[in-house]
Amino acid sequence: THAFVSAVNDGIHWENSTITVDVGETVTFVNNELPPHNVVFADNPELGSNDLQFVQGDTIDVTFEKAGDYFFQCDPHAGAGMKGVIHVS
Repeated sequence: THAFVSAVNDGIHWENSTITVDVGETVTFVNNELPPHNVVFADNPELGSNDLQFVQGDTIDVTFEKAGDYFFQCDPHAGAGMKGVIHVS
């Protein structure tokens, strides 16, 4: 099962910035707007990607193997509020 989190609107916010998924589910982050974007999990750096996405339509897949709350952000746009949380149960 996949859930999707997309960069949308003015390019500095996440659509679906708060979602709930099951353990083992994959979340796909999609760069739908102006780049660059990345996905960083401060408390779980192994999950995200510090690499910047420069092409519209680029994706990053993250599979969650443990229950918990996973806070993420786009580093270049965190100050503008491009942050979110994934609740894994």
